[in-house]
Amino acid sequence: MNSRLRCVHRAPLLSRVSRAYEYGKDPLQRLDRILNETRQRAVLRASVESPSLGGKIQRLQQTGQEQRGRLALFEDDLRDAGQERDRTSPSPWFMMQTHF
Repeated sequence: MNSRLRCVHRAPLLSRVSRAYEYGKDPLQRLDRILNETRQRAVLRASVESPSLGGKIQRLQQTGQEQRGRLALFEDDLRDAGQERDRTSPSPWFMMQTHF
């Protein structure tokens, strides 16, 4: 194993040791950092789990369902129009017979 590869292999170990040393410097700082992170996560979780957000998501889902229904009706109308066009237009075979 060359020295460069060994250095890259050891990098995760060195970063873990460095972090452990940093966190171990002052237990009160570490506790304060953990509490701050916990508070931040609680605030983020509350903002995502809010009732108003749930209501908005439900309205968006209902609107999406309504739009899918309207799109299906539109596709049916297009299919019916195409079938009507095919029934009312003369066939190419008939056109050839009348010209010869």
